[in-house]
Amino acid sequence: MPTMTEDQRHALLVYLNIEGFRAGAMSQLDNDIVDLLNDNGYTIPTYQTGAGSGNPMFGGNKQYSKHVQTHFTNLNINNWMGLTDESEADDYTRHVVARPAKTGDSKSAKRNSAGDPLPARVLKPEMFDHNGMMARNILSIASTGMPDPAWIAAAKKVAAGANYLSEFPANLGDTYALGSRGVHPSMGATTPAPAPAPTPTPVVPAAPASTPTPVVEEVVEEETDEVIEEVTAPAGTKYFDGDSEAAPTTPVKTGRALNDATWAAREASMGGKYPYDVTKQPLIINLAQHPQNALLQPPVTAKNIELDLFGDAEELTITEVDASPEAYFYVDDYMFGIHCGNKPVYAGYLLSDEVNSVEVVWERNTDNITGVIVKDTSGQTLIQVSQGMITSLLMQDAANSMVVMEEGTDGIWCSPELIYDVSELDPLSIVYVGPKRTDSYGISTVSSARDDYNEALNNIRDEGYGFAYYSPKVDIQGSLGVYEGGVTDFDSTLRDENYWLSRVIADTSDAVDMSQTYIAVNLVFDMDTSTTTDLFNGGLEKTKMETLIFPGDEQDLDLLTTPYANKETVLNLLKIDSEGLRALMLDNISTSTAMPAMDEDGTALGYSLVTDANLNFVNISLSDTTSINLPNPDDEFAAVDLLGQTLRGRVESIELRIGDAAGAYQKQKAIRRQQRMSDAFNIRNGSKSDENATAAVAFSKGSKYYIVGRHNKKPVMVELELDF
Repeated sequence: MPTMTEDQRHALLVYLNIEGFRAGAMSQLDNDIVDLLNDNGYTIPTYQTGAGSGNPMFGGNKQYSKHVQTHFTNLNINNWMGLTDESEADDYTRHVVARPAKTGDSKSAKRNSAGDPLPARVLKPEMFDHNGMMARNILSIASTGMPDPAWIAAAKKVAAGANYLSEFPANLGDTYALGSRGVHPSMGATTPAPAPAPTPTPVVPAAPASTPTPVVEEVVEEETDEVIEEVTAPAGTKYFDGDSEAAPTTPVKTGRALNDATWAAREASMGGKYPYDVTKQPLIINLAQHPQNALLQPPVTAKNIELDLFGDAEELTITEVDASPEAYFYVDDYMFGIHCGNKPVYAGYLLSDEVNSVEVVWERNTDNITGVIVKDTSGQTLIQVSQGMITSLLMQDAANSMVVMEEGTDGIWCSPELIYDVSELDPLSIVYVGPKRTDSYGISTVSSARDDYNEALNNIRDEGYGFAYYSPKVDIQGSLGVYEGGVTDFDSTLRDENYWLSRVIADTSDAVDMSQTYIAVNLVFDMDTSTTTDLFNGGLEKTKMETLIFPGDEQDLDLLTTPYANKETVLNLLKIDSEGLRALMLDNISTSTAMPAMDEDGTALGYSLVTDANLNFVNISLSDTTSINLPNPDDEFAAVDLLGQTLRGRVESIELRIGDAAGAYQKQKAIRRQQRMSDAFNIRNGSKSDENATAAVAFSKGSKYYIVGRHNKKPVMVELELDF
């Protein structure tokens, strides 16, 4: 199978970027494009190191942005795409039509090499191959290094002003489904044959065998113009009709919980911040009507009664105070925008399509988010929320605390400067969503004569405008589901889902006969939260490990319950305060289904493995009970030893062994004793390697120094006063 070159791989990224896909969509299409190429005989190498390690060399997440920015140059666009330069490529992109997506100009302040605004790259995976050319072009790039000549010619025409749908009439009605291996459902085996260039035709997975059917003449239906039912906004409201976006899906709750140990560690070292992958689940920041909305409304819209003293009573009219419509910010697939209005009519506006990072702060033991920081590719903060309050908003007019949605007067809501000098308000005490005012509307200043002022406001209201004000206190919707399958941390380390979330505990219904069976719990101290103790130090190995025996080690360890940060232990919980009660407290052990342990050659090792074990404890004098799961929901084991030190480690495996538990426990204690013997401070007994021959030990307490040794075969202690 031919292996794609680095230039070909980067050319694919440049091509998809020209077609209007952003990095997040490319990431989702990655596997399908690999499948398309593999099905047609091409091999794609993977990154060996770095943030995209293990991913096919199309980038993978942040790698896409990096490679596109590096290789989206005039020279490459000309050599790889057959287009003149970046300007021509961007002109094509901003004219792409893939309903309901609309490209046009991006709202970013960035410019291309020609100084023109960047196009909005808003296509999502379901729009793949909507023009009937994308799969063909991918294979053409893999074969020749360039897209199909027919596409190049048509793209140049679109860039020059030709109608996109005329040049690419496919515009397929069916959407592309991820997992279709790069073959659009409306194309199938009828994918057009490639142009004279040696471009392979996409291989379509073979359909299941079926009973032959009679051949019927194909009926060609006359093409008709698509009829789109127009949705009318509610009377009296002027909705924004600019760069609208479909409403993002609501984040899906999973029922999972945060790993409490991880939460405590990140709270202490990172201010509680977590990465949030918006390619998996969107983030919604809901705005609420400002509590003083009624007071902020112009006088004409306040509730009042107009009564003509010389007319009929029926002519009485009541005008209600305007309420702010539903509004929320969203971050979805690296896009940041805002929605205003109730379904089915949405006034959506894309504020940035260059989101690079999203950080959130989760509330402990809940799936509530209290803080958010959203940054773009230049490092600017688009929005920041702290303790549920908006504290920073980039798209903000300094005087009006507004989200600037467009220039001109054709928008959703009128600017607050029409009614109020908001420049004196504290920053973000009011969040206004709407366009800047570029027209006086007949109002020279707020201090105009009241009658003139009210008349002007009446005229604006008659035109269908409203007035909406929101509180900076917000409700944030997100999903812990973004951490399922693992997420890359801020330092580019890919951490598995059990680091982020409480593990799913297996059923532990198999009882253990503690008279002839015991469990050996193997701990590894390789987590951020791992700690060893003087009594359980895991030896001197580079990767420290410790084995615990149950029943047995409950005599040397007071197990911590979950969550760890509560510092609650079994002994405290059961109020066990005597050695006698402690010796009898382990009532029973149950495990998940056991599986025989095998070596690499498939040879039985003589014991079984279980994923979970449950230890049940009892205070026989009070009949109180409690239980501990191994591993705990934080995917670790935690306990306090006899010296009061905390032992914490990751449970690597749990072995179910047949034999004498007491003997195994004593053997393991001897191993630990030998491990913590340091030759620097102890003389080993030559005849018993697990014992030392040190005859005395010294220690200090306060201002006194003590020496403990033996004299005439009796223990003695010498006390020295050091406070001279």
